[in-house]
Amino acid sequence: LDPARGELRVIMTGEAKDPHTHVFDGKGNMWFTSQAWNRIGRLNLKTEKVDLITPSDQPSNPYGIVIDKDGNPWAALLRTNTVVRIDPNTLAVTKFQQAHEASRSRRLAVTDDGMIWYGDEARGFLGRINPATGETKEWQAPGGAGARPYALTKDDQGRIWFSETGPVKQLVGFDTKTEKFIAVIPVSGNIRHMQYHPPTKAMWFGTDANKIGRII
Repeated sequence: LDPARGELRVIMTGEAKDPHTHVFDGKGNMWFTSQAWNRIGRLNLKTEKVDLITPSDQPSNPYGIVIDKDGNPWAALLRTNTVVRIDPNTLAVTKFQQAHEASRSRRLAVTDDGMIWYGDEARGFLGRINPATGETKEWQAPGGAGARPYALTKDDQGRIWFSETGPVKQLVGFDTKTEKFIAVIPVSGNIRHMQYHPPTKAMWFGTDANKIGRII
């Protein structure tokens, strides 16, 4: 969409039907996940060429996607206990296992130290992967095993924020330096995605209770 002229252009993504989540890499590309079709895509914004990657031999439901400081896309494969890193030069896929074989995650965040953070929706944990070693660590979410972590992001202090979508709906803050939970805030409805806005130091999110929320 060209906001200045109101012009809308449609770019077909080929086999990557059901484009789900997208992120810009700052190098002229938009990366996106195709949940239903087991694909991760890269769209060149200038040429409109689409490259597609199959991250798993089996259906894996690629979901949340983020870019690390080196420009590598990371995606959560919701149907597995795996997150993947894509080499933007070769499009090669590297897999990393989460802390438990039953782990299932929707969203990711990457902190400045290179750690990959995820919410384990199936088991009610916040998890961390060290890409350099493959080591994992996890913390039980305040809402317990039924917390169902969903949306997840970081703020300008490297703290992790995630939503719990189980019986109790709440927004949770976690200090990655002290490894302690720092906030548990009740919300109305499930938060499925949220974004931190650095200029105003505010985080915005939508809920399925017909509301848009902001936390300072």
